[in-house]
Amino acid sequence: MSPRQLDTVVISDVHLGTNFSRTDELEAYLRSIAPKRLILNGDLVDIIQFRRGGWKAQHDRILQLVLGFAAAGVPVYYITGNHDAALRTFSNVRFENLHLVDELELEIAGKRTWIHHGDRFDDELATPGWLHHFGAWWYDLFVDIDCLRDRLRLRAGKGRAQRRIAVWSKQFFPQVARHIARFEEMCLHKAAERQVDQIICGHIHIPCQRHETVLGREVSYLNSGDWVDNLSALEFDGADWTVASYAELLARGAIVTAAAPEAPARPSLAMLAVMERISGRMPSAAPR
Repeated sequence: MSPRQLDTVVISDVHLGTNFSRTDELEAYLRSIAPKRLILNGDLVDIIQFRRGGWKAQHDRILQLVLGFAAAGVPVYYITGNHDAALRTFSNVRFENLHLVDELELEIAGKRTWIHHGDRFDDELATPGWLHHFGAWWYDLFVDIDCLRDRLRLRAGKGRAQRRIAVWSKQFFPQVARHIARFEEMCLHKAAERQVDQIICGHIHIPCQRHETVLGREVSYLNSGDWVDNLSALEFDGADWTVASYAELLARGAIVTAAAPEAPARPSLAMLAVMERISGRMPSAAPR
């Protein structure tokens, strides 16, 4: 099957270096596309959680695929997020086609597009600290439950569950729903104030596509979701944006199958050394 030709692909919140990163599915997705531009919108690598020892050989393969796009001439933009904020020390560094930035503004099909992870609004949202810590705790708990359930299903030959308990849990707590709604509204207003046409974020792990009139300006809010719970990305085909779901792509044959798990292999010692050194600059925990 030939890779799908796309103008721009945005991926966020992969959280490489954790046990809950869905790297097999992401690998299959990356092998199924041929973008002209690839944007990694924050938290590709989870430096905060890295100390827990979750880096696997599969995570190396994701980095190799990303570097492969850059080597083939595809501009790759790595935008830093809250879980890889230590990389902001090296912001605006460019290695050939690989760009490390804190935010990005592009003109895409004639529209000013502002792209950043989304954590820059955390302080302005003024969510109480206790709620941040409680939210991080219960979310990690539900993610661990999802991981345990997946391991049991894989042993039984059933494959991973598509309905994620962690996703359902966000809908269960009204405080979380209010936080998500406030985040989206703030993104729309900040975009209107900046006089851009589109704002693209990640951060909250909720894929979304909204079009609103704010301060007399038509503004689009787009969120790429994540590769922990929703397995989603944003795709631009040259005319329209689409929230692409791994499950939907798999169902219609756009992705043949998830990458087959290989025998355990040692992760790259060089990558482990680099990430361990960088992780020493990070706090031990922070909300997702």
